[in-house]
Order: sequence, then C-alpha cells, then structure tokens
Amino acid sequence: MEHTLTLAFTVAFALYVIIRHPYIRRFRQLRSTPPMPIAALEPGTVRIHGRIEVLDEELAGALSGRACVHFEAAVSEKRTSPGHNGQQSHWVALHRVRRSVDFVVRDETGAVIVRIDRADIRAKSDSETRSRWIGEPSTAEAAFLERFGEDPSWLLGLNRDLLFTESALEVGEEVTVLGEAKRIPGPIPMVIVAPRGEYLMISDSRHLARL
Repeated sequence: MEHTLTLAFTVAFALYVIIRHPYIRRFRQLRSTPPMPIAALEPGTVRIHGRIEVLDEELAGALSGRACVHFEAAVSEKRTSPGHNGQQSHWVALHRVRRSVDFVVRDETGAVIVRIDRADIRAKSDSETRSRWIGEPSTAEAAFLERFGEDPSWLLGLNRDLLFTESALEVGEEVTVLGEAKRIPGPIPMVIVAPRGEYLMISDSRHLARL
C-alpha cells in the first residue's frame, strides 16, 4: 500500500512539473491564443500568423542553399558496436549548426518585425539526405563536413555512412509567432520580442499542426 501511494505521488508530481514547465505553458498558450490581424496589434502579448519576408539579411541553408531566415543543419554517423545479439547499429550525432536573423511577418493587413533574441524556434526537419559507401556526398555536404575538419571517407577510401538533416524557416513560408508587441518608430511601426522572463515562440505551420 505504501509503495503504491509513493508511486502515485511520484507520477502526480512528475505530471505537475511537466504541465507547469514554462516550455509546455508557452506552447499551450501558442495553441490557445487566437491570432490577430497585424494591423490591429496593440502593445502586449499577441499571436500573429503570416508569411516570412527578409528584414536586413537573408540566410542560405547550410545544406540545401534555400533562402531562409533560420536554419538548423546537422550530420550524424551510423556506427556499430557489440551488443547482446552481436553487432548493433546506432546513430551518433557529430555536428550541428544553427543560425537565425530578425525577419518580417506580413499578412493581408500589414507587417511586423520579429526580433529573434531568446526565441524558441520550431521548424520541422524537412530535408534529409544520406551518404553511404556506394554514393559520394554532395558538394554542399562535403563543404559542411569540411567546416568541422571531417573527411567523408575512411582511410581505405570507403565513404562513411552519414545522415544530413536540415530544418528551416524559408522566405515566403507561413509562420506563427507568440510574443510581446511593442511600438517602434519607422515604416514598420510594431515589433514582436520575447516577453520578460519568457521565450519568443516561433513555429512553422508543419510543426504547429503536430502540437
């Protein structure tokens, strides 16, 4: 009986911590807060939805080369190690690169600047390629490996089994943003920033649909 009560308390406490975690609370707020037309924004907590435009700088995806304002690219290697049932395969993360810049979101009513300081950006990984011993890595994949001093092949000349992935917020893509709206001088009179003590939440439509 005592063991059952202890287990129940532990499970209840764990659920409470998960539900009350700031990250979970913010994404629940992202789903529950109705989007506002950008032209109707007032200072305070807002959720907006629109298409991405370049503000000052446009990025190129490290692996895909696509025009974007945020990307996260990674490479992992498939390796084998002894297991209970002989050799077992597993993926080992090698390197990861992430870059983001401020951008503009525009809907049918207007535009707003999004500052990415303290931003939690959720973009679904939609670019995945694999380089195996029978296929050479692409020029972009080889350049990505070179950034970290990695060779795509082993000493005997056989290519390593590598998995390249990339997620991005592309220019022209639909995006949802939850943050604090503030007035600023200039041709675009509003900016959305991270609230004090919180993260700015940014999600592409593909990731938001999975929440």
